[in-house]
Amino acid sequence: ELDGVSLLPLAAAALAGDERSTRPLGRRRPLWWAMHRGRGGMQYALREGEWKLLAGYGDTPSRSHGPAPGGEVTEWLRACELGRAELYRVSHDPTEAVDLAAREPARTARMRRRLQQLVRDATARGPRVVSWSERSPACPRRNARLNVTELCC
Repeated sequence: ELDGVSLLPLAAAALAGDERSTRPLGRRRPLWWAMHRGRGGMQYALREGEWKLLAGYGDTPSRSHGPAPGGEVTEWLRACELGRAELYRVSHDPTEAVDLAAREPARTARMRRRLQQLVRDATARGPRVVSWSERSPACPRRNARLNVTELCC
């Protein structure tokens, strides 16, 4: 099953000057993603409309922990619970400067549960995760292959 939305109707409407080209795309599942190096650790994001939830494992969404080095990562991901989360209303706060999790506890809890289920579904259906490192990469680092300095922090 593909997880995504066809952009063809949107592009065709835009080319025809149709007002449907400005409508939001409909999704069966909310947009979510994993950042294995997000702010120094494993972090996930969930976007629902104008809301974005960031969550990681541990006490803060930005500094997380993981299985023991060399440990089985997939099983750990299936069993571990997401920790503290941050909630942003990106339509009003595009730089994610104001965490609204304390002001919106019901929304935060609902979105965290949804994100947790999406992560578990992905680890159940997806390939096994075979490596993990709690340590962030050296920053900045030189990428000789691309001849650039990467800022990764």
